[in-house]
Amino acid sequence: MRLTLWKARKMMKAQNGNLNLAGMPITRLPKRLTVNGDLDLKNTQITELPEGLTVGGNLDLDITPLTSLPMNLTVGHSLNLPGTQITQLPEGLTVGSNLNLRWIPITSLPEGLTVGGSLDLIGTQITQLPEGLTVGRHLDLEGTKISQLPEGLTVGGNLDLQNTPITSLPEGLTVGGDLILKNTQITELPEGLTVGGDLDLRNTPIANLPENLTVGRNLFLLGTQITSLPKGLTVGGNLDLRNMQIASLPENLTVGGNLDLRDTPITRLPEDLTVGHNLFLERTQITQLPEGLTVGDSLNLRNTPITQLPKGLTVGGYLDLYNTQITSLPENLTVGDNLYLAGTQITSLPKGLTVNGDLDLHDTPITQLPEGLTVNGELNLRNTPITNLPEGLAVVGNLDLRNTPIIQLPKDLTVRGGVYLNEKQIAQLPKGLTVDGTLYPEMLSILKSVSNICGPSAESEAVGRIEYLKTNGLPGEIVEYTDAEKFVQDIRERTYYGVPFTVVLYQDSNGHTIPRDFLFELDPPPKGFRVEDAPVLAEKLSAPEEAPLADMEIEMGN
Repeated sequence: MRLTLWKARKMMKAQNGNLNLAGMPITRLPKRLTVNGDLDLKNTQITELPEGLTVGGNLDLDITPLTSLPMNLTVGHSLNLPGTQITQLPEGLTVGSNLNLRWIPITSLPEGLTVGGSLDLIGTQITQLPEGLTVGRHLDLEGTKISQLPEGLTVGGNLDLQNTPITSLPEGLTVGGDLILKNTQITELPEGLTVGGDLDLRNTPIANLPENLTVGRNLFLLGTQITSLPKGLTVGGNLDLRNMQIASLPENLTVGGNLDLRDTPITRLPEDLTVGHNLFLERTQITQLPEGLTVGDSLNLRNTPITQLPKGLTVGGYLDLYNTQITSLPENLTVGDNLYLAGTQITSLPKGLTVNGDLDLHDTPITQLPEGLTVNGELNLRNTPITNLPEGLAVVGNLDLRNTPIIQLPKDLTVRGGVYLNEKQIAQLPKGLTVDGTLYPEMLSILKSVSNICGPSAESEAVGRIEYLKTNGLPGEIVEYTDAEKFVQDIRERTYYGVPFTVVLYQDSNGHTIPRDFLFELDPPPKGFRVEDAPVLAEKLSAPEEAPLADMEIEMGN
């Protein structure tokens, strides 16, 4: 096929400046050809390109018999050369974006090469890079024979040297993204090294890090010979030291992400340590923490010999003290998420404790809780010797009191989740009790045992009402019933069709309601259930201080 300049221009105009010749039996291009967009020559028989060729977009030469490129070739975006037989690049080559040389027989690069995007040399025979090489984004040298890098190398993105024979890096090297040295023979890093992304040194023989090293994101050291960290180390992301022989940390260490010290011989932490996210100390020999320690997210101390926590401790996430020797907590402790104390020797909680998640005290010798405690998650007191709950207790999640000696609940107890109790554990439910969650089987048994099967007195004919819920969960239509049989029938029918509603039963002056057995058979249960005084009694009677189900509100979950 003979491509004339006129035909080429006509094709480019039809394709918005792009010239797509992929798969055509073309062998050459016209002289002085300029393509403002992309030029796709993939899978053609092109053997040479004309001098002065300018491509404003991408130039794709994948799987062609080309062996060389013309002098002063200019490619505005990416140049793709895999599948060619090119062994060298011309002087004056300019590539605005990516240069892909993966798996071609090239052995060297020209001096002064500038690549605006990424340079991919995976699987090539390159053994060295030219002086003054500038790569705007990533430089991928994985699996090449590169043993050293030139002075003045600048890489704006990632520098991937894994599985190469590299042993050292040039002074003043700056890598804007990740520096990947995994599985190399690198033994030291240069002074003044700056890494904007991750520094991956896994499975290398390196034994020391330079002082004042700055790593923008994560530092990976697993499988190295490092036993100590340098002064002035700053890690913007995660520092993973799991299972390493690190015995101490430098003063003023700053870790922006997670600091993982699990299964290390660490016995103390430095003053002024700052951890932006999680601090993992599980199975270390830590016995105390520095005063004023700030952990942005979670602090995991489970299975450590620690005996006390410092004043001023701030934990933004969960605090896990499972199976430690902790016997008390500092006053005004604030935990941003869950507080796990199971398996400790805690007998009481301090004033000013704030837990914004779950408070897990199961299987502890806890005997009392502070007045006005608010738990913004679940409160688990299962298998503890606690005998009573404080006034004003508010629990946003579930309350688990199984296997405790508690036999009564405080007035105005508020539980936004469900309540777990052993059968017949509570004889009476207090006035003002609010439970917004599911009535678990244990709680249902209590309700059944304290309810009276007599119907409402003659002082009112109304037996209850159904409150139909709107999409926002608030009551919409309300239907009141005087016929108990019709009331129960409609509840069963609405349950069958999945209609969202709340059941309200009326009690007479003696606290009697209609039989409630039908409630235990509903599947799924209604969205809520509560007992109120019959309408004609509401203004006449005041509920007793403590009466079965008086003024009790329970919203049943699915």
